[in-house]
Amino acid sequence: MQIFPLTTLKIDKSFVQNIDKEGSNSSLLPSIVAIAKSFNLNVVAEGVETEKQCAALRTMECDELQGFFFSKPLPHNEIEAMLNTPGGC
Repeated sequence: MQIFPLTTLKIDKSFVQNIDKEGSNSSLLPSIVAIAKSFNLNVVAEGVETEKQCAALRTMECDELQGFFFSKPLPHNEIEAMLNTPGGC
């Protein structure tokens, strides 16, 4: 059996989209984050589109967040300006 050195777990946007809805996989997401943290993995959540999703993921101690809440895709010459502007949740 070959073991791959894992450093990061990326959570698909399908889990993030339902974060503020009761039932479905809303209770699964905190468990996924906790398991990843127990293995000392960096946790990245993709598909963050609302402030509520951002706040919930921060509460769960996700390390990195990606999505339209922060920015739409940008050309390379606009990225530096965006990164130097305070923002986020």
